[in-house]
Order: sequence, then structure tokens, then C-alpha cells
Amino acid sequence: MREGISPDIKEFMQGVRRHCSLPLAVGFGISNPRQAAIIAEAADSVIVGSAIVSLVEQFHNQPEVMLERVSGLVEELKEAIR
Repeated sequence: MREGISPDIKEFMQGVRRHCSLPLAVGFGISNPRQAAIIAEAADSVIVGSAIVSLVEQFHNQPEVMLERVSGLVEELKEAIR
């Protein structure tokens, strides 16, 4: 997971789009809703894995808490990219 997103991501994605007509998904280190929103402006899909895996790992002995935390993060991410 990273702390910030490069301010050049939109420009980079525009360059990729000039060479590719396929939908573009980005998701290396996306860990919070703010980052997801930034990526959603430049890409067709946002991939979040590490942040979810981290919550599962952190709360694996507390299944109810784990589900609550993962569900909460997913809801926040969904709201951010709408």
C-alpha cells in the first residue's frame, strides 16, 4: 500500500490510452477512498487488494470485526469512485 498517488497519473493514463483501446484497470497500492477516487478519474477500473488483505490478516481471529472492517472499506471505496 502506498501513501500517495503520483500527480502525473492522469497524464500517464492518457499516454497509455493512445496505444491501447482496451479498458484500463489500475491497482498497485491503492489503500484508501481518496486514492481510489484519483485513479477512477484516469482509469476504467480501480483494483484494491492489499488494503483488504491487510484487514483480513489483522482481524483473522475476529471474524465479525474483520467482516465489518472489510465491508466498511469496500463501501467507502465504492462511494469514492461513484
